[in-house]
Amino acid sequence: TVGERSKTDVSVCYLTDKADMNIVNAVTDKLKNIPLNTIAGGEYLQSFLEDDDSVLFSQIYTTERPDVFVSKLYEGRVGIIVDGTPFALVLPCLFAENFVTMDDYTHKPYFSAFLRIIRFFAFIAGAVLPGLYVALCNFHPEMFRSALLLNIYSSEQTAAYPVFGECLIMYILYEIMREAGLR
Repeated sequence: TVGERSKTDVSVCYLTDKADMNIVNAVTDKLKNIPLNTIAGGEYLQSFLEDDDSVLFSQIYTTERPDVFVSKLYEGRVGIIVDGTPFALVLPCLFAENFVTMDDYTHKPYFSAFLRIIRFFAFIAGAVLPGLYVALCNFHPEMFRSALLLNIYSSEQTAAYPVFGECLIMYILYEIMREAGLR
């Protein structure tokens, strides 16, 4: 149980012949030393289980699908199930696992690899292209063709915000729509 007051049941799941026992012992030690009164969900445990808070990407994978959870256990991962929550935690999580879905295993291997590559390039494009556009518009406008450059400048004259502000507003609106779709 975790939580001095709530005494929430937490199960640590692993396969003894697959899991690294050093990771299992580290997880159980961290769970025993969590200084919280109540645990309302697995997300409460996540910050205590991660080694380094300065890492940009999470080291813990969250899933609500039993097939994903079981497949991660068969890969040698450690799973954590918190009583009363539909999500399970799996650790450690590799960055590349964010591009894999369980549906990939139902397709042919070449097609699944192709989809993963597409997801990876979409991630890179989503991370790099807006910044590249802002940098080109502000610091290297000569990189654009003259017709496109005239179109960009004419749209900038009527815009209320600079290009950076427009991109920032676009990101904020996208996050608002994503959160609204989830909840």
